[in-house]
Amino acid sequence: MANKEKQNSGEGVFIGGLIAGALLGCAYGLLSTPRTGEGNRRHLQARGQQLVADTREKVTETTAGVRETVGGALGEVKQNVEQTTSSLRAGAEDALITARSGAAHASEDVRARVDGAVATVRETGEHIGETARQRANALTDIRLDHLTEDEPASY
Repeated sequence: MANKEKQNSGEGVFIGGLIAGALLGCAYGLLSTPRTGEGNRRHLQARGQQLVADTREKVTETTAGVRETVGGALGEVKQNVEQTTSSLRAGAEDALITARSGAAHASEDVRARVDGAVATVRETGEHIGETARQRANALTDIRLDHLTEDEPASY
């Protein structure tokens, strides 16, 4: 506890010395200045106006720099978006061409299979027709054979 009081006491002395030094420095500055009070006020006013003008200039320069940086970044973003859009468009066109080509091949394959099936049906129909003609002729021959034997035909 005693150490803490000594520490607080030391801090108080330091702060008191700091304040006293600042006051003495201000007093010395006012007493040793070659200008009068009015001259000091004009000088401080001019210096304040100069600081405001300098600050405005710096703000204007900084704003212009920020606009330039943002404008450049915006241009890069636009360029990247355009490149990505172009790339996606080209990819979509390639996919469409591939899909159309695949559809054309599939259509040709289906057409060939249908043509093959139609040919098979025709051949089968012709075969059935030929077989039917042969059987009809055979039946006709059998009936004619019965008729030539002078037997009555039974149906």
